[in-house]
Amino acid sequence: MSRPKLEIEEVLLEKLPRGKRFLVAVSGGKDSVSLLYACYSIMNKIGASFEVAHVDHGIRSNSKSDAEFVKSLAQKYNFPFHLKQIEKAPSSGNLEAWGRELRYTFFAEVMKENNLDYFLTAHTADDVAETLLMRLISNKETSGIDELDEKRRCIRPLLNIPRSTINEYVEKNNLEYREDITNNDVTYLRNRVRHLVMPVLRDNFDKRIAEVLAYRAGCLYEDTQCLRSLLSTHIATVEKHERFTRAWLRAVKKEFLQMPKVLKWRFAEELLLPFLGYRLGRLHGNRAVEFLSGKVQGVELPNGVVLRAKSGGVEVLKK
Repeated sequence: MSRPKLEIEEVLLEKLPRGKRFLVAVSGGKDSVSLLYACYSIMNKIGASFEVAHVDHGIRSNSKSDAEFVKSLAQKYNFPFHLKQIEKAPSSGNLEAWGRELRYTFFAEVMKENNLDYFLTAHTADDVAETLLMRLISNKETSGIDELDEKRRCIRPLLNIPRSTINEYVEKNNLEYREDITNNDVTYLRNRVRHLVMPVLRDNFDKRIAEVLAYRAGCLYEDTQCLRSLLSTHIATVEKHERFTRAWLRAVKKEFLQMPKVLKWRFAEELLLPFLGYRLGRLHGNRAVEFLSGKVQGVELPNGVVLRAKSGGVEVLKK
């Protein structure tokens, strides 16, 4: 894969809008420390201001010292610092999903309270590659990570930067960082992919495999966004009616007749997303299509949600 090597500060100069106020999400690891230092280095060139946010998830015994380290970095660069501390993490469930939701909620709160324009995360090409492989291994819908999430006001400027470039940047600028010992725990799927799968691909197929996979994940994301955009007219037609009423269900069935099979499950997913709060994916999306088309009288969806036909419309039950 013959692609020019990207430099972190050059990428920020290209990706970040001028004259804005940014919140930088900093965990204390190499990636986020590099992002923070690069922001400090280019701030005057783009007329921007930066603030720092850190979330102590309460998972590790030394997490409070990590928070102190990030606070010291913010003070060193004269950036305002915002901290969210959790005394104890959940003992069960998907910790990665819980932590992600916690962080994004906190960042949104800080941005609103301080009138900031965007928040920045240090996701790299390796993160994108790992996520793609994780979804394939877990038999989940493949998707990429959006560089600009307008809804959340999130920019991920390092998505094309591999971890090897981060390592070089840390060494070149003599940056201090914190090691998260949980990153070596291969009971987590991401760590198994990072430590057991990626090295094999890198050593035996392509040294720049992270960039290759990140690029393909980006293409998948663009394709998915295109498919979703094709549904906007269909969704607008259905949303004229109150959700789950007889008129709503009749409109849904009519719209199904006008679209190819590949769009139907995505249509059902988009219709139910505001109500469910999560995306169904292809498997459950197709089950929802069978129900909404009238082929079956009920369907059970994740999280114990049951949809059932009643009086020409839809009855919603929760187990």
